[in-house]
Formats: sequence, C-alpha cells, structure tokens
Amino acid sequence: MISVGILSKLPNELLLTIINQLSIQDVCVFRQAVYNCLPIIQKRINPAQYIKTTSPFSNIENLLDVMSDTDTAIIGARALDYCIPGLIEPDSAWEFYVPPIFASAFRMKCALEKSGAIFESRLDQTVRSLQECEHVILGKRSIISIAYELTLRKSFSPDVLRISQAIHATFPSLRNFSPRFEPDGPITVEDITPIMITRSGLAIPSMHDEEDSFKAIYGSATKYGKVVPIHLNIASLPQVSYLYDQPSQAVLPILFSIYSSHLQCMLTKSFAFHMYYKLSERKVAYLWDSTKFRANGFQFCSPPEQMITRSITDDDAYFINLNARENIPDYAKSLQWIQETGKIIHISTNDIQRTMLSFGMW
Repeated sequence: MISVGILSKLPNELLLTIINQLSIQDVCVFRQAVYNCLPIIQKRINPAQYIKTTSPFSNIENLLDVMSDTDTAIIGARALDYCIPGLIEPDSAWEFYVPPIFASAFRMKCALEKSGAIFESRLDQTVRSLQECEHVILGKRSIISIAYELTLRKSFSPDVLRISQAIHATFPSLRNFSPRFEPDGPITVEDITPIMITRSGLAIPSMHDEEDSFKAIYGSATKYGKVVPIHLNIASLPQVSYLYDQPSQAVLPILFSIYSSHLQCMLTKSFAFHMYYKLSERKVAYLWDSTKFRANGFQFCSPPEQMITRSITDDDAYFINLNARENIPDYAKSLQWIQETGKIIHISTNDIQRTMLSFGMW
C-alpha cells in the first residue's frame, strides 16, 4: 500500500489537479491503495465536481437531481472525458439523453435552462442556418414545429417571413395549424414531406429526412466568454414498445448507434460506465460507421470479424457505482452486447428471456 504521509502534505488544489489527470479506474485503484485516507480523491469521482469544473453549468446539484429523477444520462464525449480525461476537444458538446416521456424532457429542459443553457426553437435554428448556409433541409418534424410557432408570432422578420411563405406555399393546410396533442404521443399530420428551403425563400422537395432514433433540442451555454454546445436528445417512442421493459431503458439504443467505440460511454448521477474502456485508454477505437467524423488523437481500426459476446462487467469495459445509497438499475449493471462482422448488437432483457424460455426458465 502507498503511504499517505507525503501526499497529505500537498495542497488540496495541487493534489486535485494531479488526480484530475488520471482515468477513473486509476483513481479508484489509487483510493484503495491509500485506504480512503485522502478525501480529496472523492472529488474526482463525484460527477457534480466533474461537471462543475468542466462545464458552463450552474445549479449543478439540482441538475443532477433532475437527471436522476428523469433517468437522463450524459453520453458521448463528455462521458468519455469523465472516464478518461484529455481525449476530447474543449468545445465538445454536452449530450444529454432523456427517455421518451415528454414531462421528463420538459423537466430536463427547464433544469438545463436554470443551469445556464439557452435553447433555440426550430424556427430560430432554421433562420440561423439560412444566414450561415445557402439552404436548409427540413423534415416533417421540423416543418410541424415551425408551422406551430408561426401561429404564435405576432410579427415576422424578413428571414422568418421567407420561411413562412415557403412552408405555407408548399403545405397550405399548415397556415392555421392547430395540433391535437396526445399524452406522450406523436402529433399526426398527413402529407408532410421533407423540403429544402433556399436562402431566397424557394422551397424544393427533398429526399432527405431527419433521423428517427431520437429527437433533439439544440442550445448552448456560456462561461468565461466561451460558448459550449448543448444537445438535449429524446429517445423515440417506438423503440420502447417492443424492445425494452421500461422507458428509462430507451437511452441504451443510443450507445449502439454511436459511430465509434471510444464514445460508447454513459455518465449519470449514480453510475458511469464505458463499454470499451481498455481500448480507449490506449487511444484506439473501433469504427462502426466509416462515414462519420473521426476524432483527433485516436487510432481507428475495424472491429474483429469473429463473434464476441461482451458485457459491462468484463475486463475490457468499466463500470463504477457513484452512489452506494442508490440502487443501480438492472439494465445498466446487466448490459450485454454482441460484436460480429463489424457490427454491434444490443442483447436486451427480452432477448435473454426468449432464449431462456426454450430451456424452461421463465
């Protein structure tokens, strides 16, 4: 074991600076080696401390409480930075993923706004995109959102007027759009297809549409004059109905749609894990989708061709319980997946039940 004598004489600020450079697994090993005699180590493990020192957010305890209440998780670059510091760009987005319950999504949006986030409506986002680009493609979801907001506005800027005219000329039924809302359900509007709107206000049919795997609200927050992007992603409803036992599990499919293994990690108030921890420590990553952006500093390679069954508790992954007083969800502790011929497939609880049913276990 390591003597804490010399370490305990270092200023806490210096000791924390050193500890913050260590991976989360190394920190936990270090904590055991010094018999938990250095309370400052817990600050590195505490997600509130990580968010406080690396994010533009305020009211962090409230933010974490709402994340816990709504089963929201941070996934991707910021979760990677918590597990293994120093591998992401300073302007990497904070990606929050919330289950497909509109009340939960609304609570998270309010909590993020209370913490300093400012979100753009789809209309404002489209205006900004047309100021920066020659055209913008709008899918059905964006068209409906913009049409609804247009009914609420009392006056239009020239940019908004061009967007309004383009949408209403293409879809006259949206001129006085009054949606019918269903609890936690989709809004049904027929005959709405994607369009491309040019900077001059011309609307052209488009073959492209928005992703269906999740809905996203885009925003940003500022700290010390630096703007950091924030994405609040809401998992889609259809995934829950037949694949998962509880809405809270709907965030898991996001992990399996991420283009590279180094970003397949999750941070919540009560636990954190990385599906490919050992690989990421070596700055190596499996590339599941070669068309996507490749992060700086990583060596990308193709996944092994042979079939491998993995779990979050094996030696190549890492899972940490951040709050011993809270029960960790079974779906997180028992996470399993299969690598095969360059693909990654989630093994859900229902898949396991179906397999074991043949053997008399149900």
